Amino acid sequence: MLATQHNGECRRSVVVSVYAMADRTISDPQPRSSEQRRPLVVAVCSYAFDEPIDTILEAARLVPDIDVVMTGRAPSSLTSQASQNVKFTGWLDAQAYHEAIGRASALVCLTTREATMQNGLIEALEHRRPAVTSSTSALREWARDVPGIITVNDEPAALASALTAIVTEESLWLSRAAAGQRAALRRARDELGRLEDAITSGRPP
Repeated sequence: MLATQHNGECRRSVVVSVYAMADRTISDPQPRSSEQRRPLVVAVCSYAFDEPIDTILEAARLVPDIDVVMTGRAPSSLTSQASQNVKFTGWLDAQAYHEAIGRASALVCLTTREATMQNGLIEALEHRRPAVTSSTSALREWARDVPGIITVNDEPAALASALTAIVTEESLWLSRAAAGQRAALRRARDELGRLEDAITSGRPP
């Protein structure tokens, strides 16, 4: 299944695959178990030039009671800069990656590029987990009718505040994320239908 998303400012379509969300949904997301006493968030990272890694690290310092797991192969120079509540996973295979998301109270998916979609948002909805993402034009437009997603600027305090809000009312945000998954799938089906009509008729949607 494909969903098309148009970014009016950049005059381009962002095409997002939602096969995974349709085929591998988590039916009953649960708050963290009693064994997992500290809340945990997963920051989806590749350490590309458009990812505000410093924002994540500084936000982690502001929320010492929340564990922040950063995926991907981090540059060695970052480990010495991180606070004690930050863990760098290195490369994870698919099973380990999805297990990490399944344990998370929320996902963090940030970019400084205005027209970049975040696949981590699709993965968050697949697992019915809330997400915090950047307040770019493309991501605000995509998230505007998808519950369970918070958009923030690149200020550490804004990210820290969003994470605190989610872990403080975790059950509420899990419910919103489940509603967000349903909303995103409905929109994907509608957009695919318009795309099929356009292909059949030869007229642009």
